[in-house]
Amino acid sequence: MNKLPYDMEKLSGILASLSHLNLERTITGKQPHASGLGGSCDVYAAWSTKHNKKVAVKQIRAFLKKDPSLAKKLAKEIRIWAKLVHENVLPLLGYFTEGDGAMPSLVSEWMAKGTLYDFMKTLPRGGLEACIILRDIASGLAYLHSKEVIHADLKTQNILISSSGTPLIADFGLSLALSYSQSTMGYTTTTTNGTLRWMAIELLSPASGEEPSKHNKDSDMWAFGMVIYELLSWEVPYCNKRHDALVLNAIVNGELPDRPKKKEDSLHDEMAFNFLWDLACLCWNRRSKYRPSAERMAEDLTNGIFSLVFCRSDQVNHPGSNSVGGSEVVGFGTEFDGGGVGFRGVGGQNNGVRLFLSLLL
Repeated sequence: MNKLPYDMEKLSGILASLSHLNLERTITGKQPHASGLGGSCDVYAAWSTKHNKKVAVKQIRAFLKKDPSLAKKLAKEIRIWAKLVHENVLPLLGYFTEGDGAMPSLVSEWMAKGTLYDFMKTLPRGGLEACIILRDIASGLAYLHSKEVIHADLKTQNILISSSGTPLIADFGLSLALSYSQSTMGYTTTTTNGTLRWMAIELLSPASGEEPSKHNKDSDMWAFGMVIYELLSWEVPYCNKRHDALVLNAIVNGELPDRPKKKEDSLHDEMAFNFLWDLACLCWNRRSKYRPSAERMAEDLTNGIFSLVFCRSDQVNHPGSNSVGGSEVVGFGTEFDGGGVGFRGVGGQNNGVRLFLSLLL
């Protein structure tokens, strides 16, 4: 009997410790799902007899199974994912293997509403609904960061929508491990939706004399800003640049996505749009340590939502009014300081978009 490579032995050991998640012989009716075919994984719709529900099965592409180091990375991600419990983080239902020495397929609940990339087109661009979705994503990301989990590939295509419309963050860490394995084996991707478009500048263009940065909480927040951009524009970042080489050149030269144009339908929609754009700009601060944390972002979005709801209620009670409680509503301002972006609220003070102050004066 041939001895398994070390990394495969490690994977087998970790899977043995997670035997309660082993779904072997409980997954039936596996069918390919068109939107999930391609890249480093294939996604199938199936049925779990253990959970009595429809599930999604993520199966690693065959060519990646030739990379023994991937087994170690995958084992680590499974162990981490199995411990995570949050209403905005996709839970791992389990795993199963098919054949000797095969990589495990990962099983999660099927999300009929698909990804946020598709779902966002059912929402008003940059409205209150987008604020609520983003608040939930920030809350899930803050939870991951509190567990020292770096997502490293945050984008609307890696956020799933539950039947109730709740966003769930998926593919944290896994996509990075798979893409690394793919690149080391000589496979590359140049699609418009590539991860490059969400990557922070320091990952691609380190400061003089410094080593390239690794994915961290700050780079996740840069990507969060790009997710905001997606909900404001319904487009991927740098959508006017088709090839990755042009995108790379834009990022390393400090070029940010253009502010999306919006036909304002109402005062509160305009306020929400401006509010979200300012938050995105905060996430794109070139000095990474000055970007807001995910926890802070969730707080700012929560405060903004309360203020928007209050403003919308006032408009219903006083149609045609441009004021809240008798005071005129003022707009947002941004100030640039050495490449950074901040919010200038009352008296020009930088308040980090706290409490949506400019709406409620």
